[in-house]
Amino acid sequence: MAGLLRQALAFIGVDAKDKPARVIFLGDYVDRGPDPKGVLDLLMAGPTNPRHVWTALKGNHDQLMADALAGDELALINWLQNGGLTTLGSFLSLFD
Repeated sequence: MAGLLRQALAFIGVDAKDKPARVIFLGDYVDRGPDPKGVLDLLMAGPTNPRHVWTALKGNHDQLMADALAGDELALINWLQNGGLTTLGSFLSLFD
């Protein structure tokens, strides 16, 4: 998914040319696709063009992960059953 996101952002950059662009992301950055870490890294880096503004809205999977990481045991179980294992795996590959 990070690769597709990069392609979409590149298209927006070409389309905007030198004009400002506002990009709104609609959440569920985790638990969707094989590279949630790559998606989060890209979003946290922010736009490369200083005239572009990004707004990232939190999705239900993002909130579930945040709740799980904050110590909510029920959220942890629910998150792991709904894509959290893939998300954890993308972060744990750092230690391979």
